[in-house]
Amino acid sequence: MTNAREGFRHVGAAGYRASYPSYGGLWTIEWPIGDLAIVRLSPHDILAAPGSDPYPPLLHVRVDCCVEMMAGILKNRKGLCVAFPGRKSSSAVLRFQKNGYAGAHGSRHLYNMAGGVVYPVDLLARIDTPYPFPTTESEGTVHIEVPSLEQGRSVWMSIPPLERGILVQAMDSIPWNTLSWSLHRGMRDIILGFGKPCMDLHRAQLADMLRQTVKEESKTLVARGWASDMVLHHMPDVVHSTVMAGRGDSGDAVRAVVDTAYLLVHAACNLDETHFWRDADTASSLADGAQEWAVLPLSTDTIVALTKFMVIEWSQEMDYQMYHDLPMTLLIAS
Repeated sequence: MTNAREGFRHVGAAGYRASYPSYGGLWTIEWPIGDLAIVRLSPHDILAAPGSDPYPPLLHVRVDCCVEMMAGILKNRKGLCVAFPGRKSSSAVLRFQKNGYAGAHGSRHLYNMAGGVVYPVDLLARIDTPYPFPTTESEGTVHIEVPSLEQGRSVWMSIPPLERGILVQAMDSIPWNTLSWSLHRGMRDIILGFGKPCMDLHRAQLADMLRQTVKEESKTLVARGWASDMVLHHMPDVVHSTVMAGRGDSGDAVRAVVDTAYLLVHAACNLDETHFWRDADTASSLADGAQEWAVLPLSTDTIVALTKFMVIEWSQEMDYQMYHDLPMTLLIAS
């Protein structure tokens, strides 16, 4: 819920210790041998001085979506419920498995422990396949480059037409959120590897539009809790730079972009579902290696989809297998 990432972890004769920096403060876990596991939160100093923060004091966090995004699951109201595979060190072909999540290894255990029901969830499985891939691939198959488990290396992934159709539907079902995620790293790898060429074609236009929106809607942003000095002198360039950067880990910057985008799209009936990634022109451009095409004025649907993609770019990748190191019961202490 607080976009935490692992900062430190140590396992030794005395027990287990770990720290997770986050938007809300520093989470620490201590589990001495033979004792209870204790979790503590050290809030940021800004919480001790209310009113000194240029950002709105409250933000909306969706607990159910936070759990699903960490477990690598995307779903919508039309029956889609699909899990993504984890990060590996070998090239692979993506294969759809109906209700396959129950037999998967990894985030299934975390999702189950969090109260999720695993049996109805489909799976985009990762089938290890040597690269170069076979030349007999179906028309419409795309290849993307994704990070390897080996630091500094990447591997190739082949996405056949069926799996590609499921992937774009899943990307159109990324939930709207005001803060970056603690995100399943395998899902993040695939979404960024597939969607970044398209995002890059629209990136400058989105950044310019958001910067202009801050200037035109400054009074509205101040009314929503943003400090006047921040809005008038810094926020236009903050939102522009954040979108153009393409990656980062600042929760504050993400909040600025999302709140600005919300002013443009709040009339949309459902911010959780778009059609942008399933659009025929977009899908065609991805299959052709993201060739340039005439960029039309951004629609509300496009702004929603690209804003959610930007949040993925700025999210913290999380090793969901952290649960292997911890007991079933954790005590929260002050």
